[in-house]
Amino acid sequence: MMNPLTFADIHCHPTFYAFNRLRNSAQEHDPARFQPWVELESHLEHQRAGERASDYVQSNFARMKAGNVRLIFASFTPIERGFFIGSGSGDERPFPEELRAWLRLERPAQAIAELLAGDVEGAAKKALGLLRNDGPLRQLVQRVVMGYDAPRVAHMSSSAYDYWEELLREYDFLMRGAGTRQQVAFESARGPRQIEGSYRVVTGEEDLRAVLERDEDDMAVVLTIEGAHVFSVGRDLGPVSLEVMLERIEAMKAWEHPVLFLTLAHHFDNHLCGHAHSLVDAADLIMDQEARLNQDFDPERGLKVVRELLDLDEELRDRGGRRIPLDVRHMSARARQTYYREVVEPYNRWHQEQPAAYRARYPKIPVVMSHSGYAGVPSLAQMIADEDHEHDRWHRGPFYAWSINLSDEDMRVIFESGGLAGINLDRRILGMKPGDKLEEALVPEVVLRQIFALVDVVFLDDRYSPQEKLRVWDHICLGTDFDGFIHPIQTCPTAAELPALAEALRELLERHKHTRGIAEIGVEQILEKFAWKNAYAFALTHLPAAAGAAPAGEAPTNETAPGADQASKTTRAQTTKTTKKTKKTKKTTRTAKAAASPSTGSVKPPEKEKSDA
Repeated sequence: MMNPLTFADIHCHPTFYAFNRLRNSAQEHDPARFQPWVELESHLEHQRAGERASDYVQSNFARMKAGNVRLIFASFTPIERGFFIGSGSGDERPFPEELRAWLRLERPAQAIAELLAGDVEGAAKKALGLLRNDGPLRQLVQRVVMGYDAPRVAHMSSSAYDYWEELLREYDFLMRGAGTRQQVAFESARGPRQIEGSYRVVTGEEDLRAVLERDEDDMAVVLTIEGAHVFSVGRDLGPVSLEVMLERIEAMKAWEHPVLFLTLAHHFDNHLCGHAHSLVDAADLIMDQEARLNQDFDPERGLKVVRELLDLDEELRDRGGRRIPLDVRHMSARARQTYYREVVEPYNRWHQEQPAAYRARYPKIPVVMSHSGYAGVPSLAQMIADEDHEHDRWHRGPFYAWSINLSDEDMRVIFESGGLAGINLDRRILGMKPGDKLEEALVPEVVLRQIFALVDVVFLDDRYSPQEKLRVWDHICLGTDFDGFIHPIQTCPTAAELPALAEALRELLERHKHTRGIAEIGVEQILEKFAWKNAYAFALTHLPAAAGAAPAGEAPTNETAPGADQASKTTRAQTTKTTKKTKKTKKTTRTAKAAASPSTGSVKPPEKEKSDA
């Protein structure tokens, strides 16, 4: 009988649901409750109805275990204040002023005038002015939508809310449950479930191999971060000084557990680069993404910070420390153009001329788009030209054409750089329009359509040889975005349903195996690559550079399976030599030291930020 299929998820938030519901509550001070294995209320009726995952759990460790997810790229992402207050673009007014305008009937009159002039969106924004700032009505709406208690929403809406501090607290929260074997019972849409398991937050390549290549069932957790706002934005939503940004990056690089990649942009201005349009039409009416929307890098800070993350000097040469590759998800099309042209492509051209030993220590700079879909757009230039068309029903064929998704150009850069394209399981990103209702049997075809579209970018490009084209299957994987407030496909609303999705994909691949090299590679191999092998191979390749060390084991081949027999592991260990770090991590500043290794105790808040002003 076939062994159960293993899964890896390169973008999910296993601590997000519990952390944000317990933070700023009395339970935060109870060690038995304030930890990732805790089971909180999950509204199964909303899950069964296929609603947005705002009040049911998708990817905590119990559900990951139930779905046989063995490799978890856990993303930390402090919620941005733009969801609770105005963005600072100038389109908002203070709540008392808006209230007076309503009482004087000025706002209703303006909304009617906009409507009569044919500007429906402008009329809606005028009418909803009371919600487009940090007033009590905005907080009430967000409490209802997000399901958070009043103290949590009040804290996130206030100037006391600090992204850097939240990052450290969530890291601490993750570590509270690490290494302990747990038995957890939970209710699922398919009935009661009970699991037993544990997870380890890995410190490097050998640690990852130790978890996944032994005949046990631990889950391996690799750290990632979504949004540079964690280190670049201050409590006043302005930029912290460049010095503080660099100190915080140094602090992250000093953590015991390396950050495998960082998603540079997110939903609102991070003062470093432009972000892509990401909010649906209804959300756009009360939230404001305009500040730096669709823009390029900040000329003073942007590329300096990128080089610092990648540990490159101004000549794009490796400096010998730890590297944090970038995830280009949420980055604007203009910023992606600049990043590819000025960093990725010149470095990787130079890199291919270097000796093999050097290339083993410093892999190519990979381009990752961790949780996305295909846009049906050939180039980033076309995405830039189409910016004003981005609304809920803006599609090219069956594909969601917004620049937050992948163009052909993005996919070629991912392929050539050895990166990853993670398939998001959000309905909108997968190309389903508002109100679309598909029979459950057809939903996996939507996922396969995404996979095939990305494969076809390479297969239909005559610049690649037939053998090169087959390698595109090594660069597509799962990046579910579970617990990122997504609206999931109805057949796979949580990590526990991933095996059922994979079985449906297996049947579809069998039907299409005469195309795209599937028969040549093999259906089972294709499925395993997508489910876990590609993510595992990527982690083995890039964890050494993220940890500041040379590779300790053999180059990954996409063939080593979790649970490989002990004899195989012993043979490899005897024939490979562990290479120790040749350089110690630089001595960190006082800020870095305070943040370098969160413990299970209280987290010391960072020092007061220095302002560019």
